[in-house]
Amino acid sequence: MERFIFPDDICGHVRDKSSLARMFVSVLNTHFDPGFEGFATIEVINHGLRTLRLEAGDPLCQFVFSSLDEPTLYPYRGKYFNQERGPQEARYEEAT
Repeated sequence: MERFIFPDDICGHVRDKSSLARMFVSVLNTHFDPGFEGFATIEVINHGLRTLRLEAGDPLCQFVFSSLDEPTLYPYRGKYFNQERGPQEARYEEAT
């Protein structure tokens, strides 16, 4: 729901919320490089047997931010830079 703008000296990681992990729901622990901008796509897996309904705005994961000693010389400008809001499919690069 939030758009992220990572400065060139901050990176982030997505981590599970323990309340959901206790119900066997986890998120894939995505890394966000310094310089990433856009909406985060969070992959969610239900390892349990119960069907769970998550509503917009429900707490889903935790972000952990890390500060670099200095800004990176190569901020992220990859294929997911400035990605749109909503679920995003994998973007495969063409073989050259």
